[in-house]
Amino acid sequence: MDAGTGMAAAEFPEAEFPFVGDNSRGCRVAVKRPEAGRPALVHLVKRGKGEFILSGQERGAGATRDTLPSVYSTDDCDARLLVPVNTTHLKVEPFDGEPCSWAMRVLPLGEAAAFTGEHVGESSDVLYRFDAMPGLLEVEVERAQDHQRWEVSFVCDHQLGGPLYVDRFCRECEAVTDRETERIGTRLADYVEATGEDGGRFFVPGSGVITFVSEDNCRWSLRAARL
Repeated sequence: MDAGTGMAAAEFPEAEFPFVGDNSRGCRVAVKRPEAGRPALVHLVKRGKGEFILSGQERGAGATRDTLPSVYSTDDCDARLLVPVNTTHLKVEPFDGEPCSWAMRVLPLGEAAAFTGEHVGESSDVLYRFDAMPGLLEVEVERAQDHQRWEVSFVCDHQLGGPLYVDRFCRECEAVTDRETERIGTRLADYVEATGEDGGRFFVPGSGVITFVSEDNCRWSLRAARL
């Protein structure tokens, strides 16, 4: 079922958010990319305590494969998520119980905020790192509930034009990571995943996209650290 523009229209201006709905029924939104062959952002606004699940899909001839983005929320949120080039649709699951309403729009990747060494956020977001030099980033998460899962990860420029499957990796970035690991004597992680208030450090081999994804809103910060 395609998403319409009549549901929850009073809460979300149609001119800004062409796709609106609620959790009383599921829907599937076809991704219309602002830039052909390039990743995009989905700007999601959700209101209400009802359960909300959004997932990406790659729909082809006779087959459907789950892709990014993937998010679960039971709280209000105003989030931006990365949409890889292979994601053709965004799927919203239906739920009984406490209601919620939502709105989505697809934006070009250029709408991502530039990471210049420090950033503070309140919800899932996408940042762009222009610095081509390898670096270490430190993430701290505050005001997260004990059960709340979150993760921060990096997608290099080389991978942005690809499908971003979990079984894919960039050989150029792997070579940079191996070199820096040998230099400092410690294996460097390329993502951090945790539950509740926590934090950690992760390695970025060059320029690309940083994504922070959380189940619900929480205050988080990201800053450059010494390598």
